[in-house]
Amino acid sequence: MSPDALAEHGDDADWFANNDAGTGPFQYGSFEPGVTYTLDAYDGYWGDTGGYAAVKYTVLDSANTIQAPAGER
Repeated sequence: MSPDALAEHGDDADWFANNDAGTGPFQYGSFEPGVTYTLDAYDGYWGDTGGYAAVKYTVLDSANTIQAPAGER
């Protein structure tokens, strides 16, 4: 977490619920709550880039889907 964001918004739970205060190689890209989330590489990151232009997470909320082999999803 960004020390600057913590110093500025430390007691504001609403701010942290709706804003990003990370310091990593990725930033929020697109998202559809409960369906998919995408993190895009952050060009201004000071360290190693992570090696990917973007990372996409797909939310699976069905136990049957989660347990099915990848080729059957």
